[in-house]
Amino acid sequence: MLVIYGGRNDNIYEETNNIGLNDICIFNINSKTWESLAIFGEMPCSRWAHVITQVRGDSKEDEEGFIMLGGVNLKSYCSSTLWNFTLHD
Repeated sequence: MLVIYGGRNDNIYEETNNIGLNDICIFNINSKTWESLAIFGEMPCSRWAHVITQVRGDSKEDEEGFIMLGGVNLKSYCSSTLWNFTLHD
């Protein structure tokens, strides 16, 4: 899978006073399809220039997900909080 969180869209500044996005999309490499994800709970601020890596356990019963760190937005550098996302069916 390929995970995209946020990004930058300069075209939305006049509407939102922001160019940072905070949506999550996953690209399934096998089926070549995109899926938008819903986030429950606390949500990171919009950002770009961050790092995401996949987290996978050793067995099929382990939860899958990804972690995210860093990035920037119009206001500042994003905090060094490590965000842990768990994927559920």
